[in-house]
Amino acid sequence: LGGGTIIFLVGLADDMRRPGGLDWKTKMLVQVLAAGFLMAFGIRIRFIQPPYLAYALTGLWVVGICNAFNIVDIMDGLAASQAAVAAFAFLVISLPSEEVYVNFAAATILGVCLGFLPWNFSTKSKIFLGDSGSLLLGFVLSALALGTNYSRVNPLGVYAPLFILLVPIFDTLFVMVLRLRKGHSPFLGSKDHFALRLERMGYHRHHIVALCAAVSGILAMCAFLVTRVTLLWSIWIYTIVVLWAASVSWRIAQVDMG
Repeated sequence: LGGGTIIFLVGLADDMRRPGGLDWKTKMLVQVLAAGFLMAFGIRIRFIQPPYLAYALTGLWVVGICNAFNIVDIMDGLAASQAAVAAFAFLVISLPSEEVYVNFAAATILGVCLGFLPWNFSTKSKIFLGDSGSLLLGFVLSALALGTNYSRVNPLGVYAPLFILLVPIFDTLFVMVLRLRKGHSPFLGSKDHFALRLERMGYHRHHIVALCAAVSGILAMCAFLVTRVTLLWSIWIYTIVVLWAASVSWRIAQVDMG
């Protein structure tokens, strides 16, 4: 609650200072502070040693997912639909563990996203997430990913959250790499997002949102499987997804954005 509150407030301050918004360094600092709230209450990566490395990677994870949802929020319904699918996946995976805060928070995020989407798609009474909404979704989902056990069957199960949140993570890394290749700062805006490239290829925005939600659903199923199958099968699943992501990256990167 403490971390989520300050994340929401810094996002709200950024929204109210449009078009310029807050400096990215200020937002990053607040996100690190919010990550500190989680770690102070024991919500952190636990499968990595020594502890100081686990704390550092937890901070990187929280800040990264916050900004991933902020970055992917570039068209109506995209960020909220991704959050809904991710919340459903965390809910299903966490139910057997009876991690109460993960169960209830995941169900809550799923419900509010499904309730929000019709208003986000509306042409008459539209509501936007803004930075306050997208950063908060990213923060809560990053915390949910840290709150349950994935590795009862094989050690690679702990990486299941990467599948669940892969679409926002993919867009973030994709944009950053393309911006750096052009000699631009990865923190400045551009049209390098994969969703905008799909639009340039001729896809309608509603079709892009539906396609991304379907892909996230498949990846969520993969995440569920790697927590249940043997180590060998999980290695095959990870390999196939990595190769698929690489091929998609190459294909979309060829799109001329002018």
